Amino acid sequence: HTRWCSLNPGRKPNKNSLPKNCTICGNEFIGRGKTCSKKCANTVTDDTKQILSKKRKKYLKENPEKHPWKRENKQSSVPCNNVKEYLTNRNIQFVHEFTPLLDRAFSIDIVFLHIKTGIEINGNQHYDEFGKLKPYYQERHDLIEKAGWKLIEVHYSQCFNDESISKFLNFDIPHDDSGMIESYFEQKRIRNSLKVSVNTLPRGQKVKLKTQQKWEYLKDEIFKHSIDFSKYGWVTKVAKILKISPQKINGWMKHYHPDFFEKECFKRK
Repeated sequence: HTRWCSLNPGRKPNKNSLPKNCTICGNEFIGRGKTCSKKCANTVTDDTKQILSKKRKKYLKENPEKHPWKRENKQSSVPCNNVKEYLTNRNIQFVHEFTPLLDRAFSIDIVFLHIKTGIEINGNQHYDEFGKLKPYYQERHDLIEKAGWKLIEVHYSQCFNDESISKFLNFDIPHDDSGMIESYFEQKRIRNSLKVSVNTLPRGQKVKLKTQQKWEYLKDEIFKHSIDFSKYGWVTKVAKILKISPQKINGWMKHYHPDFFEKECFKRK
């Protein structure tokens, strides 16, 4: 700056040639703009985040149909679709993705308006490691019920056969699946603890043992359901319980229930 002034007496220096402090990190720099680097320029401050958050909330409140929960291309949920198909086949009227509160954008998966009852199909992300609803989802549940609704929280594993679906759709009987959910997450913790011991084995044995551990807890699960294995269609029903493709079911049954598969199961000729 001093050299520029000595060579150009009488002229005012360009403001971009004067040193200034970065508005993000506070470092001194010379150049255009308010930030010293691209990293600082791309940094969003807490004040900016709050401004953007308020604008976003205002926009979604004025345009509720634009909310991500309301989009037509929202990721489809197989368990939720199973429940909707169950209701449709029985001519039971329901509304999907309903917003019960005016001041919050909460959306319930399935709602029966005439009795102010909703069903929320939950994935594992809704629960902590012990099978309890996480604070956000528990607060959401309490706010909706405080507004006069009955909200039934259902774990997605209950939505793969008609027998399980009919249980939580029977509103005359109080619904409580806490025991089932705790058992599910207990099995999950056991599987995760077994992974530690598996990692010490040679690769070939490790893969084999991992496969056995993966399916061991489901070996007898399929027999808890009223499936007629002697008739066509049992493969699709078992695939929904095990959550694997129907093409793999025959091989799975041969491996884990070989005698039962050969004697009792219907096979294509």
